[in-house]
Amino acid sequence: MKERTGCSARWGILVLCGLLLYPSPSYPQQEQLEPGHPIGKVSTKGDLIVMELDEGALGKANLFDLVGRTLRFTPEGSRYRLENEALHWDSEFGPELAGAELTLHRFAFPFSNRNWNSFRVGRTGSISFGTPQTEGSPELRGRSDGGVSIGRFDPLAEAASTLIDSAPAICVFFKPWMSRPHYVKELPDRVVVTGDLTEPFGNIQDFTWFKTINRFQAVLHRDGSIEMSYEELAAKDAIVGLYPVLSGAEKPLTTLRAPRRMSALVGSP
Repeated sequence: MKERTGCSARWGILVLCGLLLYPSPSYPQQEQLEPGHPIGKVSTKGDLIVMELDEGALGKANLFDLVGRTLRFTPEGSRYRLENEALHWDSEFGPELAGAELTLHRFAFPFSNRNWNSFRVGRTGSISFGTPQTEGSPELRGRSDGGVSIGRFDPLAEAASTLIDSAPAICVFFKPWMSRPHYVKELPDRVVVTGDLTEPFGNIQDFTWFKTINRFQAVLHRDGSIEMSYEELAAKDAIVGLYPVLSGAEKPLTTLRAPRRMSALVGSP
């Protein structure tokens, strides 16, 4: 059986609390509401107006366990069709990737309105395309590991939305401070990236005293479709989703000119 749902290419998907899939804060939950349907109540307390929303008024999370599953993203115009399938797993990982840079030799991967011959594989479970952009880009905040990065103490539930339209990226199972090797195998019609990561362990401030297993794969196909597969996961939270940049480079729409007498007043004491 397959679960299908329409998914805009600019939406991120967030995983929190026991590997359950939640939509990120940018998810347009309003589509679930009927016109004219009450969503809460309004009351007054002195000079204050108090609005209380009903439970589920802003939508409900679509929960499922990632372990033993494959998420398939198929491009349809500017959107992706998402299918939740039984695990597809390639046991032949290929050689270990040295560093973060990966160059494709057999095809270019279409993503975020471009065809890419190379990308970067981050140690913490993400793939990024292009070069870091501005100082406000998530790639330049906190520790950069070749993929995307967020502030060291940013809550994942809030940080997921900051990745939107910041830099083309795929978060396969992105969690800061995870580490260990990635393996890459390039075929004529796809490239398979396998992560075998652990959370920090062995120190008093680490997540655990022992190595944890977080084994997942990203398969990038020549036609632009993407598969994310999860064989085993110990981590209980991470960011999972596609983050193409759809708006393109910013450009001026028009120039506003003020009269000379107005401009002379600007900045005057």
